[in-house]
Amino acid sequence: MVEWIPASSLKVVVQPEPLALPNWLQQAVDAHWQMVIRDHPHFYRGPVLSVVAVSQRGAERHVLARFTDYAHYLFSRHLPLADRFRVCPLFAAACPITREGYLVVGQMAEATARPLLVQAIGGTATPVDVEGTTFLATGSALRQLHEVLGIDPARDLAAPAQLVGAAYEPGYALALAVRIDLPWDWPTLEARTARYWAARQAGQPTQEHSRLLALPWGEAGLEVLRSAQWEAARYLEAFLTQPSLRP
Repeated sequence: MVEWIPASSLKVVVQPEPLALPNWLQQAVDAHWQMVIRDHPHFYRGPVLSVVAVSQRGAERHVLARFTDYAHYLFSRHLPLADRFRVCPLFAAACPITREGYLVVGQMAEATARPLLVQAIGGTATPVDVEGTTFLATGSALRQLHEVLGIDPARDLAAPAQLVGAAYEPGYALALAVRIDLPWDWPTLEARTARYWAARQAGQPTQEHSRLLALPWGEAGLEVLRSAQWEAARYLEAFLTQPSLRP
């Protein structure tokens, strides 16, 4: 069950020390990673921010997070949901809203670890997104938006991006929804993004998304996800029903 946590009730604290794995588990993670990169040599063993504890303090939900790496994340997908070493990624999900009110999401490319998965734009948190113990969700989402769609937040957006809440499912993800109102309709954004992707220089990082999709808000968007032949990130259903993301 995916739970929605309003931004006003959420506090995220990032501990400076990365997750320390016991030797037996670290060896298993390393061995698994060697098998993974034999088939996918372009995979990058980068940082992953993971939820390590969630507690209720009065009206606030407190989330404690630490960094681990992508190898641990991939290995942990084979562990039970309740296992204390399973990685539950915490990330800022950019939620671009077009002028017609569509939520723009991306479908992962074939060469990624989750081919054809439909998910929010961006997602990977890095130490750059942390100031002290504070996760800078809005900045992280805007950085991802710029990298994926070529949108310049200072030039292209008429209104500031806003953290509106988070979708949380233990063992799967804590996705912080950052609303970004775009000045373009869907056809304009689609054409603009196609030009940006085509202009990417050879040698740049592999494009993670094969295409963009525009989901209508509410039940219509949920029906699109349910009827599709591809897998969708579980948190998207929570996003599509939140008034704070409604156009």
